[in-house]
Amino acid sequence: MANVEFQTHVHNLIRQRFPPNEGWQILKQPALTASGMIEFLVNSPKIAILAAANDKEELERSDVDTLLVSAADRRAERAIIYAAYDTKISEIVAKYAKGKGVELIQTQWWQDD
Repeated sequence: MANVEFQTHVHNLIRQRFPPNEGWQILKQPALTASGMIEFLVNSPKIAILAAANDKEELERSDVDTLLVSAADRRAERAIIYAAYDTKISEIVAKYAKGKGVELIQTQWWQDD
């Protein structure tokens, strides 16, 4: 899946989960992170969430750490990584993310839309 298509797919997933008509505002961050993730800041009057779209061969602990640093910088209370359907996520990385409070969602783009 091309990067732009994946970004659009993740944006659509975020809009479904955090609908604007329920008070959520979704802002695409203009810059890529050092790890190549595209970030979306999802705000409501009560909470800020930083979500990242990550389409790469394998998710690494450093991707989780990068998202957490960005979330702290943006004062987001929650962090989510949407990984491409073909991104490998090891059990070690999944446990690490869970321990750090980062939600991992592996997309199934052919079924999600």
